Amino acid sequence: MFFIPFLLLALGQSQYQAALPKEYAPVLPPADHVLATVNGVPVRGGDVEPMVWQIYHEAIEQEYIDYVTVKLAADKANVAVTDDEAKKQLAVVLEGVKNSLPAGVTITQSLSQQGFSDSRLLVRIRTQLLLEKIEMLQFHQADWVRVSALVYPTPGGKPDIMKSAGNSALSDYDKLLKGASWDALLAHLTTKPDVLKRKGAVGWRAFNDFPALVRDQLQKIKIGEYTHPEQTRSGIEIFRLDQVGPKAAGDDFADLRTTFLENMRKETIGRIKAETKVVKTD
Repeated sequence: MFFIPFLLLALGQSQYQAALPKEYAPVLPPADHVLATVNGVPVRGGDVEPMVWQIYHEAIEQEYIDYVTVKLAADKANVAVTDDEAKKQLAVVLEGVKNSLPAGVTITQSLSQQGFSDSRLLVRIRTQLLLEKIEMLQFHQADWVRVSALVYPTPGGKPDIMKSAGNSALSDYDKLLKGASWDALLAHLTTKPDVLKRKGAVGWRAFNDFPALVRDQLQKIKIGEYTHPEQTRSGIEIFRLDQVGPKAAGDDFADLRTTFLENMRKETIGRIKAETKVVKTD
């Protein structure tokens, strides 16, 4: 497969290779390089490359433009991704590919069928890691809490529905303070298997995601305690504080980090694009 090396003609070989560990950098074969022979007639790189360019160049060109865009933003933010970091993440990705391979299919074949090689995958990985490093500059562990919720829906916001939901929430809040089972109260509120399975867990949320009245309570109560019922976008909710950001560790911290990065991604990409001028030429 020569579609990535051929793209170097347009992108500039030295710039493209700078994105890659040396051993992964593709090399453009000479136009007279013989790829195959048919009854002694050679099929050369120069015969194939124009068609390969026509088919693949737009997607890969855009991917590399994305890399350069993010790399410039990372340079400005004074963050970088080392070759070792990129190769380590590549190993993780390839291990995932390996574990899902059909019988008789190699990793290289699987990547090729999807239009990828190690080099193209590494450019994408490096872009991803650079984005993460830019975003983590804004990460403040103390701004996050992990919560579970009891939700009392208020469809339509009609006064009678609001009153009924509020009374139910206040009653359950009183029961919780007296030692009632969270799981038992949850089972009275919903029959949704996924909600019951996760025991009402909402996961990690930034303080700013909550209404002010809820946020103020979450900043004061202890782990395992409950907020007073308050109106939210989902209805009336009681939150249980399950963990605070500064105490997150191990898999719990990994979940927090992932949640933060997912929440930041759209904003980060939008900001970087707004600060970047891309001019495509024929």
